[in-house]
Amino acid sequence: MTNWPEVAIIVLNWNGWRDTIECLESIQHLTYPNYQTIVVDNGSTNDSVERIKAWARGELLIESKFLEYAPALKPVSWVEYDRIEVEAGGAASEKAKLLHLPANRRLVLVQAEENLGFAEGCNVGIRYALSTGAQYVLLWNNDAITIDPSAIEKVINTAELAASIGIIGVKICYYDESKIIWYGGGRLSRIGMGVGYVFFGKDRLDDGSFDSPGPVGFVTGCFMFIKREVLESVGLFDSRLFFGAEDADFCLRAVKRGYQLYYSPQVVIYHKSGRTYDKYDPNMLYHMYSGKILFMKKHLPPQQWWLWRAMFLCYMLLIGIPKLAIFSRRSTGCARFRPIARSVLKAFQEHAMGIE
Repeated sequence: MTNWPEVAIIVLNWNGWRDTIECLESIQHLTYPNYQTIVVDNGSTNDSVERIKAWARGELLIESKFLEYAPALKPVSWVEYDRIEVEAGGAASEKAKLLHLPANRRLVLVQAEENLGFAEGCNVGIRYALSTGAQYVLLWNNDAITIDPSAIEKVINTAELAASIGIIGVKICYYDESKIIWYGGGRLSRIGMGVGYVFFGKDRLDDGSFDSPGPVGFVTGCFMFIKREVLESVGLFDSRLFFGAEDADFCLRAVKRGYQLYYSPQVVIYHKSGRTYDKYDPNMLYHMYSGKILFMKKHLPPQQWWLWRAMFLCYMLLIGIPKLAIFSRRSTGCARFRPIARSVLKAFQEHAMGIE
C-alpha cells in the first residue's frame, strides 16, 4: 500500500442510519486499496449507532435503488471512540485491530454525543484523519452513493494533474432522478440575501453538457476531496457555521491561499438532496441563517457588510419570513410563522452586529 496514498473518507451521521448504511455499502465496493472510512455519529437521538453496527456484523440489509447487498463483504470490523479519544489520535491498540484488514472491511466509528453541526462534526473526523497520516480527506454525505468502484482512483488522478489543485468536486445527480444533475460544477456569489451557491447544470438533464473537467469557484461539501496540505494551510471548517455556508467558506479561504478548485465529472454521485433535515424546522433555520450572516460578515468589505446587513433585515421582514412560513405550511401542514420569525431574528441579532 505504500504506493497508494492513504485516503480518509468521513461520513457524518445524524439519525440517518438507513442512508448511512447504504452509503457505507457503496464505499465497500470501492477498489482503491488504501482508504479508511470514518463514521462520525453527530449525537443521534435514535438507535443509529446500533443499526450501523448491525450492518457491519452482517445482520442488517440495505435498501437501495442502485446497490445490491454484498454478504461476502461482511462482517466489517470496527473500533469505537468518543470525541475526546478520537481527537487525541485514538489508541494504538485499537488501531492495530484494523491494521491488516482490507480497506473495505474496517471502520472507525466515533460517537460525538451531541449534535456538533456539519462543520464541527466533519472537523472531528478530519483531526483524526490528519493524526493518522492521511494524504487526502474525502467528505462524503451519508445520503449519497456511487456505483463507480474506481471513484477514488479517478479523483486522485485529477488531484495529481497540478500542484495547485487543492479541492475536487465531482458530478452529482439526484438519487431519485438519476439523469438529472444536482451539481455539475459551481461558483459562489456574495451578492444577494445569502451565500449564493450557483450549481452549474442544476435540475438539467445529464446529456453530456457538463462532462468537461476544469477549474470551478465552488465545490459542495456533499462530496469534497481535499489534499492534506490544504487543511494544514487553510485550517479546518469554521465551527460557527453549524450548517450552511461552511463548505463555501472553506472553498473561499482555500482560493485566497492560492489553491485551485476543480470539477471532475468522470465520477458520478447520486444524492438524496434534502432528506436529512427538515428545512423549515425553526432550529435548523436558525443555524442556516446564522451561517449565511456569518459568511457575509467574514468575507464582505466593511462598507458592503453594513449595506448588506440593512438590506438583509428588510428583505427577511418583508419577504423572507412570510415566504418561509407559507412554504412551511404547504410542506408540513403546520403554521410556524412565529417560531420561524423568532429563529431568523435571533440569528440576525446574535451574528449581524459589529465587524470581525
